[in-house]
Amino acid sequence: MDKALEYLRIIHEAVLTLHDEGITDLVELTKRTTIILALPPQAVNPLLTTTLSANLQISDHKNLLEDC
Repeated sequence: MDKALEYLRIIHEAVLTLHDEGITDLVELTKRTTIILALPPQAVNPLLTTTLSANLQISDHKNLLEDC
């Protein structure tokens, strides 16, 4: 459970960092996030894009583990 929560934190942090750097296109955000997470290029798909974009909706929560 702790590893899963930590991975969610890493994903959230990566998405927010890229968005703060000015990446607003969701597909580009997904591509760059998969690179940060060391996922294969095949992981980029509409479902992952939608999933990662959900992090932007809660961007005011910088640390998900502390805000739970």
